[in-house]
Amino acid sequence: MDSTTLHTYELLHQWRERLAKHVDEEPKNLMSVSTIVKLAAEKPKNLASITTIISSFGPVHKDVKPTINTILRILTEQDEFVSRMNKSLCQNCMNRGHIWGHCPFEKNKNRLREYRKINPEYGIRQNRRRRENKKLREIAIGKGTHK
Repeated sequence: MDSTTLHTYELLHQWRERLAKHVDEEPKNLMSVSTIVKLAAEKPKNLASITTIISSFGPVHKDVKPTINTILRILTEQDEFVSRMNKSLCQNCMNRGHIWGHCPFEKNKNRLREYRKINPEYGIRQNRRRRENKKLREIAIGKGTHK
């Protein structure tokens, strides 16, 4: 294995370990080592290729299916995406290592209140975006009515 393939393997292995701990499952039951090696070696660039590789080693685990986008981003963006994932806090399950759109758990919007308590800056950013969008809508409506 060359150094970039080894590095990709390590990133995918870390992802599998975090997901296994998160869903309370054995890592080998989520994805085999041979699957990770093949993904690291081939570095597929689209979701269909990733799904094909994973399913060639057996059925895709139910907790891996929602995170295939995460695998794609690890393969394509590598260090930048992984460092961002490790810093971010999931709004759905309040764990680190993945983001809302890649959470393996069922979406629960009630947890967003808890997330806001932990991360008060989220509400400030959200309100700023809402104010900006409201101004843009008012400008668009204003332009549409005045001829």
